[in-house]
Amino acid sequence: SRDGTMGASLMAVSATHAVPVESDISVGRFWWVPLATGVLTVIVGLIALVYPGPTLLVICVVVGVYLLISGGMTLVRALGGERGLTTMMRVVLVLFGLLSLLAGLILLVRPGESVLAIAWVLGFWWVLTGAMQLIAGIIDAEGRGWNIGLGLLGLVAGGIILAQPEIGLTTLVWIVGIGLLLRGAVEIALGLAIRKLHRSEAV
Repeated sequence: SRDGTMGASLMAVSATHAVPVESDISVGRFWWVPLATGVLTVIVGLIALVYPGPTLLVICVVVGVYLLISGGMTLVRALGGERGLTTMMRVVLVLFGLLSLLAGLILLVRPGESVLAIAWVLGFWWVLTGAMQLIAGIIDAEGRGWNIGLGLLGLVAGGIILAQPEIGLTTLVWIVGIGLLLRGAVEIALGLAIRKLHRSEAV
């Protein structure tokens, strides 16, 4: 019948439009990862700055645990099937996550090594991750501003530490604490921006 033919046509049209809508909604569904990582980063930065008389053991444990959690959450975002991420961004996120896990393990396995050893670990972590994010920001248009900002922050913080690796514990804590606060603020802003974009696409 004519009604049956028209109904079938409408169902066919609906079916053809269902896939793109579902695909769009899935883009950015991991917005909570950079947001949660940013909140965690700010908390660790505050602990590093506010904790009275920081000891080598406390700093190693706090920062080491942070790097493990942050690295794990970054890998979840990179490998969790989030649509919309370019290949370049996935590679950067995977490398960032692996480097964070490695640095965190080093700090936790040998927590009382020396201020010099901690400075080298954190300095190289800042520089390597900063360089990766800066390169990603230059090459890939996705999240360019955020990546360039985080990349420059990492290079500056890591450069300061590596330029004077024999700095005292208090100075190291201040550099790391301020760097983490700035990084956390950027990550929170990034997470909120992705969340806003995700909600607008879902409407």
